[in-house]
Amino acid sequence: MGVNWSLAADQEVFASFARNVHTFQGSNSGPFGVTAEVFERIRGTVKPETSTNYELGWRFSGAALNTSVTAYRVDFDDRLLAIPQCLGIIGCESSIANVGSVKTNGIEAALSWRPMTHVTWFNSAAWNDSEYDDDYTIETEDGATVVPTAGKQVVDAPEWIVRSELSYDNGAFFARLDANYVDERFYTYLNDASAKSYTLFNSGFGYRFDSLGMVKQLTLQADITNLADKEY
Repeated sequence: MGVNWSLAADQEVFASFARNVHTFQGSNSGPFGVTAEVFERIRGTVKPETSTNYELGWRFSGAALNTSVTAYRVDFDDRLLAIPQCLGIIGCESSIANVGSVKTNGIEAALSWRPMTHVTWFNSAAWNDSEYDDDYTIETEDGATVVPTAGKQVVDAPEWIVRSELSYDNGAFFARLDANYVDERFYTYLNDASAKSYTLFNSGFGYRFDSLGMVKQLTLQADITNLADKEY
């Protein structure tokens, strides 16, 4: 469900609400990828993942400037996780369980400016805060172990992503140079190990040919990724 409200000819406010259900997956990460014994044990208790999404934003569209700012919140419930029932070195079945919820808050902003004919400077930034709300328990023959994930950041979810791109396009010749920043992100549930932040620079250029013999249009383009040869 969404609504739009025009403040002026070049401005509007928008909002949306959505409720989603993620159906069970027929794979090793879902309840159908377990043994018959485990399936019988969990069939009456496991729930599908759901999310509730809220969004509020503002847009401006001008002759040389376009910009937008959007704030959002996502309440993600009944997160599914495959939990091993013994030490990994032994090898045994895993059980699928709902392990709590995740709260996400974020803001995204974008700005596109055309300072002169054929030249565009585009910038975007996104801030994201995603946290696990609950701990979860691993039950084995040796007893129960609590994994303290409550309050930890969601894995592979950088807090900041920023992009800036300067481009030129006169309809025939085109070129661009962009920079992309990705913030540090954790790859363990306990946030005790992470991948460092990095910035990559890329470029590209090309030319469009019209009516080249029997060919109506031909485009030649070259792209260079990771100009600074950054290891990340």
